[in-house]
Amino acid sequence: MALYDEKQAAPKLGLKNPGTLSNWRTQGRGPEYLKIGGAVRYSDEAIAAYLEKARRRSTSEAA
Repeated sequence: MALYDEKQAAPKLGLKNPGTLSNWRTQGRGPEYLKIGGAVRYSDEAIAAYLEKARRRSTSEAA
């Protein structure tokens, strides 16, 4: 399992600012993450699951 820090995970999610992931964590949003010691890490699986959950077919679909 590959693990990524915020700077590495942000582009995989289409984010320009890695700090967005920190903001999302405090709001209970974004992909699941691992806390290892004091380090936050995101797995490929968590990133893929988050992107899949965000998939929509129409603007009228509920989030």
